[in-house]
Amino acid sequence: MTSDRLSLSSLFSYLQRFEQITPEMQEYIPAITTTQQYSAKSFLLKAGQVCHQAWYLQKGYVRWFREIKGKEETLWISRPDSAILIPRCFFLQMTSNYSLQAMGDCETVYSTYNEMLVMYDRFPNTRSMVTKIVDFHTSEIFQYAQEMRLAKAEDRLRYLYKVIGSDIYSLDPAVLSSFINVTESTFFKIRKKMEE
Repeated sequence: MTSDRLSLSSLFSYLQRFEQITPEMQEYIPAITTTQQYSAKSFLLKAGQVCHQAWYLQKGYVRWFREIKGKEETLWISRPDSAILIPRCFFLQMTSNYSLQAMGDCETVYSTYNEMLVMYDRFPNTRSMVTKIVDFHTSEIFQYAQEMRLAKAEDRLRYLYKVIGSDIYSLDPAVLSSFINVTESTFFKIRKKMEE
């Protein structure tokens, strides 16, 4: 179903952080976006598929993962009020190396690749805005990579608290431990230690 104005208010606030949204754009965006809910463990995208959508995550968490030798490795967790976009797969319309999966019930607003092309033609500053969004989230992922490489397990857990806060208690510990590169038993051990 096409997005209504009320469900887009948080999207507009998010986009305004990167580029001024004109009244004309606010009128046009509802026509090229769709709200979509995903239940826990459902896929937004599976590895091997072409990414035809760019999402704004209003509620919930989405994990990015890949399978290596039959084991799932969580590479990133998208949190509420953020974009979900795999640049190479979306802009070049190539298959994804990653799967995107809802960690719980999620609410998104998305636009398709073809709808974005029309938006670019109609509002040229959209290109600049999307570039800034991609750069922002790429820098977040780079910072995460640095934290994982340099830090002790306790520091990685502190980073996780910083990213998802108290939701650490409601999300799948197997996914969270994979995200900070520790075993599940180590995850519980250091979390308990930090709570003492």
